[in-house]
Amino acid sequence: MANRRLREHCGAPKLKNVWLKEISLLYQRTRKSLQAVIILQLEAIGFRISQEKCLDPTKKLNEVKITMALLEWYKKSNHNNVGYYDSYKNRGRRIDREVSMPKRVLTNYWKKKNVEAILSEDSCFWGNVEEATTSCRLLKDLLKNCQETF
Repeated sequence: MANRRLREHCGAPKLKNVWLKEISLLYQRTRKSLQAVIILQLEAIGFRISQEKCLDPTKKLNEVKITMALLEWYKKSNHNNVGYYDSYKNRGRRIDREVSMPKRVLTNYWKKKNVEAILSEDSCFWGNVEEATTSCRLLKDLLKNCQETF
């Protein structure tokens, strides 16, 4: 009854516009909240959304390869018939003192890689990934339905 009176007062075309505006506002609120939930879920499981992070692994890998080559060169160099271990422990030459830096860089790199591998074995991790995937699918369907409506 109230709906009929509202139509009589406003006219049917105006009511349609009001209804569409309400749906549009609801769509915007729902879309933003779903996006926020998905972003929070991804951040909770360790994913960061940033362009810098996406490009960083390749750059870091190249730096590590250079460091590995330097360390291999040091191991192969055999000055004064002294082996790698002895020259590292005695540290007579400048390069013998500086070799600990690439060694630390490589140690830290592989520690981080091992931690990343362990994180993916966590049972809760895959549950969180599945939940985030489901949320992404829901958001995609909602966006698709709203675009078809308008």
